[in-house]
Amino acid sequence: MRYSIMTSRLMAYLADADESKVKAVYTLWEKEIENDQNFVLSDEQLQILDRERELHLSGKANPTAETFNPKLL
Repeated sequence: MRYSIMTSRLMAYLADADESKVKAVYTLWEKEIENDQNFVLSDEQLQILDRERELHLSGKANPTAETFNPKLL
């Protein structure tokens, strides 16, 4: 099943679910949700993303090139 279909179905289900089901799902994902809210990129990481985005949009990106440096994350 495609990702977009899964997320759409989950959102629709949660929108109509009763309180106990929403609480149960939240309990399962609580730590992950809290960690996602604390996720912040540094200025250097944002600059790298901007550069990579511009290369991609201009058609000059080389997906086989080693432009990603995990040490910067």
